[in-house]
Amino acid sequence: MNLFDFDRILFQAPFRPFRIRHVLNETFDARHPEMAMMMRESVVSETPGSNQQVVPSLSHIVTLEYLPRAKTV
Repeated sequence: MNLFDFDRILFQAPFRPFRIRHVLNETFDARHPEMAMMMRESVVSETPGSNQQVVPSLSHIVTLEYLPRAKTV
């Protein structure tokens, strides 16, 4: 995955929640666009109630999968 691919996913409208799987089999969920931020060659992901988590490099992302959208009432 490169910077342009991730940028397209992060800023598409409407936003689609996604999960990043890292080479160490860790996962990072981005349920809102504010929960992920692009750096030059890495992704910073924050989960509510926890510290920031950093995927060191875009090249360490194994898969990116879309998550179900939140249901609205």
